[in-house]
Formats: sequence, structure tokens, C-alpha cells
Amino acid sequence: MVYIPEGEFLSRIGPTEFFKDLEKYGTPNAVQEWQKLLDAILPMSAAAMALPPLSIRGDFGVLSTAAARYAPSLLKYFVQMGPQGALGATKLLRPFSEVMDSLELKDPFIRNWVDLLSFLLAGVKTNGILSAEMVYMFAEWYKPGSCLEYPLHGTGAVVDALVQGMKKFGGRLSLGSHVEKIVIENDRASGVKLRSGQFVRAKKAVISNASMWDTLKLLPKEVVPKSYLDRVNTTPQCESFMHLHLGFDAEGIREDLGIHHIVVNDWERGVDADQNVVLISIPSVLSPDLAPPGKHVLHAYLPGTEPFGLWEGLDRRSTEYKHLKAERSEKLTGGTLVSRNKDYIVFYRGNDYFPPVVTEALKERKKLTDLQQNVEEQAREMASASIVSKAKASKGPLVAGTLAETIAATSHWGNQPSSEDVQKMIKDSVLTRHALLVKYLQNKLSIAKGRLKRAENALAKVQEYLEPADIPTDLETITDEERLLFRKMGLSMKPYLHLGRRGVYAGVIENMHLHWKYRELVKIIVRGTRLEQVKHIAISLEAESGGVLVSLDKTNKGYAIIVYRGKNYRQPQALRPKNLLTRRQALARSIELQRHEALKHHISDLQERMELVKSELVDLRNGKEIDDSKTLYSRLDDHNVSDDDIEEAFLKEDTAIVQLVLFDDQIGCFIYLLFTSFETHLFGSRFG
Repeated sequence: MVYIPEGEFLSRIGPTEFFKDLEKYGTPNAVQEWQKLLDAILPMSAAAMALPPLSIRGDFGVLSTAAARYAPSLLKYFVQMGPQGALGATKLLRPFSEVMDSLELKDPFIRNWVDLLSFLLAGVKTNGILSAEMVYMFAEWYKPGSCLEYPLHGTGAVVDALVQGMKKFGGRLSLGSHVEKIVIENDRASGVKLRSGQFVRAKKAVISNASMWDTLKLLPKEVVPKSYLDRVNTTPQCESFMHLHLGFDAEGIREDLGIHHIVVNDWERGVDADQNVVLISIPSVLSPDLAPPGKHVLHAYLPGTEPFGLWEGLDRRSTEYKHLKAERSEKLTGGTLVSRNKDYIVFYRGNDYFPPVVTEALKERKKLTDLQQNVEEQAREMASASIVSKAKASKGPLVAGTLAETIAATSHWGNQPSSEDVQKMIKDSVLTRHALLVKYLQNKLSIAKGRLKRAENALAKVQEYLEPADIPTDLETITDEERLLFRKMGLSMKPYLHLGRRGVYAGVIENMHLHWKYRELVKIIVRGTRLEQVKHIAISLEAESGGVLVSLDKTNKGYAIIVYRGKNYRQPQALRPKNLLTRRQALARSIELQRHEALKHHISDLQERMELVKSELVDLRNGKEIDDSKTLYSRLDDHNVSDDDIEEAFLKEDTAIVQLVLFDDQIGCFIYLLFTSFETHLFGSRFG
């Protein structure tokens, strides 16, 4: 299915079906122009089909890769095509746009469609692709009786077949073998050297399927010709690809879902514009074994149009990277990323989303409405033409807009207020507005304090299960030399424990004992926490585990805590201490702590805002001039707190007041949680 700005259509293989789409979306001459294009290029397809696609190139090297080897077959096809076809075949090595220009094709839809086909085939528009490639594709795509085949079990089956064929003829596939460099001996590539130090000798040559830029890095600089080096350095690289892989429930999905979908948002921007073309593939439609029963797998991607400069240098674990990924993926999903975790990703479809059935019904309704309006307009015009105006001119004097009308209105409605009255009314309005804002903030503050009290009670309830151990008085000591040695060994260890948002709980101590079963030291990594908190965590780990704290260091992964099990260590019978919280209780404590801190910050912010409004109110009552653009009220207006919000808070019932303030309070609490969480992505999945 193809989705374009003009509408949508099912792109089928063969020439006849596409003529119907041309009649719908093209100009009146679109069908004739398309037939003209087919008549011109299909005779050239014989020459294009005589050459394998890999032998076609756009420089003089084609003489060695194609002409010399396949000259007999080319000559045979030239004779069959005749003089006119042979003359046209000379254009095969020219850009395909020149062929279209020579045929004087003007239809915008045809030009855009061929640009799209060229871009999907080679990553460039018609002015950058060889005519031979497009002619080859047209001959297969629009040939009568042709069909599109799909490999069973997906494209992975093609790869498996290629590997099987390679092994059949004595080949060997080595995975995970990083090539460090290509070895040159006696002016020829004799093999490759792997990162592991192994040398693989080539019998004839080394074939690199890497890009020219990556291949250049593997070659010694002194053996690369300057002409080739200049060509590589001046060759522009295409933009990056952005992929999205999803699994979704097949229940309720229509049966004619289709495997391939193409979306073009705007023809005027060009098919190679940033995030303008999206390709979607659902291979499980034809190969159900690619997904679990009752499910589908989806692959959506931007074909070489994603600017890599936006992503370059970003840490994949950073919040900035996650926000950018959520923002840039909206074009692939058509919705907004709400939350994600290891099991699910949630997208919001938007307020203006309609199912296809509703969309079609709205389109039909609009057509009927337009038709009815046209009929009514024609009837109205006919009726107007048949009616003779019988209106008589007024014999009396006209007073509209005259001084007499002004005097009469003034005597009836009274005099207009003076400038002093207007200023007084404005001042009274400002005072009333600030007074209402003070009451509004007071209500918010009282509700926030109530929520803080409930949060403190919930936190105290969770803390009842925690009985932290005291630091033992007979703690084992180690010398400075041992501490230095243990610190060096611990920092170099690859295995480590990650201490997350739950903090120190029974499961952490259990994992420490399991580590001590095989090694003397354990390394715990703590991320996103202040140094004072990490020190407290280190002391708690030492006291609860019975080990010896060796060091606390700042590393690129976070803070590293090294704990020594001790010289006389014996594994306890119960690895999980009974005095600590369970995993679930520790998570509840973490949430309550963050809620408590968020509410404290929110209450402090409300108090500051209320004091500021009160001071502004006092200044206004004392007659002091205040710039309206710098008052707290004007700043709240910028954040969608309008007069209606404040007035509704006091003109409606008390229940409405509580609901309004509580809703705004929750927003402030959630926003603060998102920015103060030690692990932001967990709260992102919970609150969006």
C-alpha cells in the first residue's frame, strides 16, 4: 500500500493496474505520458538484462566489468533491437532523468513516482541513478505477467541459503572476527589480520564488502593511490537509517493488512528530504512463523534520510539520547511515545486520529454535503433571478450615523466614564485578580500539605519493616598496603553489582554473599546519586554484609564501592537478612521517598509564589506602579493559568475547587519527579 499526499493506492505488479492510479492522481495526459515512457525504455531492457547488475558502473571501468566479458551477448541483443533500439541503449550509462527529459514528461505525479522508485532502488533520485538500473527494474516490474516473490521464513532464509552454498563450495564463515587491517605484500593484498592477531591468507585476492571509507581505514596509507584517495574523500555519504522494530497483537487487525507500506508526507520537499518517506514491512503477514502465535512483527525505517549529526557524540544511556529517540520516532509510529519498559512500548495516537472506517465515512459525508450545498446554491440563484424587487424608498429622514442618533443614544444610555474612572476600574480589577490568586495558591498549599502528610504516613508504614544493623565494634581492619591492593583489584574487576533505585535491601546483600563465594571482593556500581548518599550507602553495605569497606571511587560508570569479605569469612546460612526490606518493599520505599521530596519542593515553591503575590498585592494597594509583564500573575498566564481557572476555583462548588487544585498539584509533582529521579526512565514508563 502506498500513502501519498493525494491519497492512497495499492501498488501492484504489472502495467494495467497502474493506469487506473494514473487516471485518479495524474493529469489528463498522465496515461499517455506513462505509455510513452514504457515504449521508450522497454526496448532498451534487452541490453540491460544482458548485463548482470553488479557489472554496471558509471565510469570507464565498465569496459572491463561489462563490455569485454559480455560483448557477444550485447552484440546479439543490439542486432535484435535494430538501429533505433541500439541507439537508445547508449543512454544506459547516463542518468535516468535525461531519458525523462528527452521524452518531455511533464506530469508531476509521474515525475514524483519515478523519483520515489529510484530512491527506493538506489538511495538517489533520477538525476543520480544510471538508466541501466531503472530500465532493468522497469522491465521486471511492469512486464505483463510478472509477479513479486517473497522468500519463505523471511530474508533470513536467503542469508542461510547463501551461507549453505558458500560452505558447499569450500567456504568458511567466521562470525565475531574483527578485521584490523588488510595486509599488503609485493603490491598485492595477501590477506587480512584479525584483532585477535590471527592472519588469514588469501589465495587470490581480498574482497571487501565494507564501505569505501571503512575499507580505506584498513589499508596502509602508503599503498593507496592518490587518485583513489581523493575520490573517496570527495564522495558524499548518504544520511543515516533510523529503524523501529515492534511486535503487536494481531487480534482485531484486518486480514488484508499487506506486507509492505510506503508513506510519502510531502512531494514538494523531495523524496530524499529529512523524515519525508517512511517504509514499513510486516513480514509475519506472509510468514507467520516469524512471530509468536496471534502476533505480528513490524519493521519501520527512514531510508537514508536521518541526519547523523543529530546523534553524533550522544551517550545512548543519557536522558538527552532517550528524549531525541522518542521525538524522532514519532514519524515512524504516527503517534507520541508515552512510556516504555523492557516488555511494552506505549504510543499515543493523538486527538485527531480516526480509524479508517470513520475516515472514509467522513469523506463520503463531506462529498454529500458539498453536493447538497451546490444544489441549494443553484436553487437560491434561480429564485433570486425570478423575484422582482418591490422595496420602496424611505420617505422619512435617515438618522443612522448622524449627530441626532448620537444625541439620542447619549440621552438614553448616559455619559461615558471618564479616564479617571477607567483607571480606577482597571486598578480594582488588578487588585481583585491578585486577591483571587492568593486564595487560589492558599488552597493549593493546603492540599499539598495534606498530600505531604499522607506521604509521610505511607513512608513511615514502609519503614516499619526496616531494622538497620549497627556498625560492629569488632570490625576487621586491613593495612594501607592491603587496601591499596584490594582497591586496584576491585576497580579492574569486570563483574559488578548494580545498585538501582531500590537502594540497599535484602536482595543486594544476598548477591554480595553469592559474589564472595567465588572471589574475595565485590564491586557495587551506583549511578545518578550524590556523593553524600553514596557514602551512606557504602556504610550501610558494610554494616549489613559484615564485610570491610575498601574504597569509594568515581568511575565512568558511576560510583564504585569495593567491599572485602574478610579473612575469616564464612557464608551465613540465611543469605537474605531478615531485618532489611524485600525487593517489593524497597521499591515502595523508593517511590514514597521521591514523592515526599517532590511534595516538599512543591510546597516550598508554592510558599515562595504566594509570598511574592502578597508583596505585589501590598505594593498595588499602596499605589506603587508595577510592570504587568513582570508580575507573577502574568508569568502564570504564560503557563496556561488563566483568569477563568482562578475564578472557577471560587465560583463553583468546593468539590470542583479540590479537583482543580489537585489536578494541577499532580502535574507539578509528576514534573518534579521526572527531573529529580535517580533513574528517570523508570518514572518515564510509569508516568509518561
